[in-house]
Order: sequence, then C-alpha cells, then structure tokens
Amino acid sequence: MDISPLVTVRVANKNDTEAIQRCRFDVYSEQGYIIPSDFPDGKEWDEFDNYSVSVIASASPNLNAVGTTRLVLADKGPLPIQDSRYHGVDISGAINPAEISRLCVRKRFRNGKISLGMYRTLLHIVEIEEVDRVYAVIDEDFFETLRWIGFPFSKIGAPVNYMGKTIPCMCEIKEVIPALRDNENANMLGITALFEQPFPGQLIM
Repeated sequence: MDISPLVTVRVANKNDTEAIQRCRFDVYSEQGYIIPSDFPDGKEWDEFDNYSVSVIASASPNLNAVGTTRLVLADKGPLPIQDSRYHGVDISGAINPAEISRLCVRKRFRNGKISLGMYRTLLHIVEIEEVDRVYAVIDEDFFETLRWIGFPFSKIGAPVNYMGKTIPCMCEIKEVIPALRDNENANMLGITALFEQPFPGQLIM
C-alpha cells in the first residue's frame, strides 16, 4: 500500500481536538478496545483530556490525524494509572510526574517511525512542564521494543487486561539521554541524535 513518507509530528493545539478524538475512536474501535455505541459522535475522549497536552501526527495539513498521544499532568489532577479499577499504581516519590497515555496510530501508518516521533515530541513537552518521571501503560511487545532501542522504562506491576493486555511502567526523565547514549541500537538507528538535538517545533517522519 502506498504510504506518504512525509508525516508531520508536533504538539497539538485546540484546533486539533476533533481530529485527535476521531483518530482515537477509529483506532480503538478497530482494535476492539472500546464500544463504538458508547461514543455516538465518533470521538473518543475522557476526563483526562481536560489536563493533558496532546501530540498529533498528520500526513498533510488538511488530513485528519494519523496518530496521536498525550501527556497527562499530575499537578493538575490524578493520572489514569492511579485508577484502582485498572492498575492502581502508587505514584508517590516523584516531584512532578506525568503519564504518557492514549498512544495510537492508524493501521496503514504503523511503521514505528511515527511512534518514535511522538515520543520525541513528548520529551519536548516533558522539558517544558519540568516533569521528572513519566508513567505509561503499554503492551508487552511495545515495552520490549522500547527497551531494545534504549528507553529506560521499568515494569512496576503485573499485566492487566485493559485496552489489551497491558503493563504499568515508569521512566525517570534524567535517565533517558544517558540510556540512549549507552545503547548500541539507539546510536545505530539515529535515535540518540534525534533526542539529543533541540526540538525543531515539528518533526517530519
């Protein structure tokens, strides 16, 4: 299938809200993670959107989002990972934690590069918000991929069946760049350089 090699990844603004929520609805409906009838307007959203900073990936200026993720800020409210109905993680110990949440990419664009670009954009947001630790709930395959390319995520709980079989994990921000520099795969693939360089405002992946 023909896929445009030019996908722009950037910090989202208010004008991107509908495109982001429609992307999440489409992806999570396709994967069976949500019941479409629960979102009759075709937009997936929750209360954590009210105090999150989102990232959007798009293939052209007028195309709906092809990928998105968000950083939920703990200084403005509870994190999803704290919810006792799911992982119920204790986040005490961090000065200013946040959570990477709702990362998704449309099926025909899942080449790995977009997720990487969104993670780089998240790091930019983390630096602005002075976050010292990020949490995430991800599937085991993605966790192993992140570890393979050098990201110092560690498991902090058992897998739970929530939007697939997912595991809670965390990462200390101060450890990210040193860990990438020490990882042969990150250096070989140019990931270390991508994360060390100043964020240019948007990435073309």
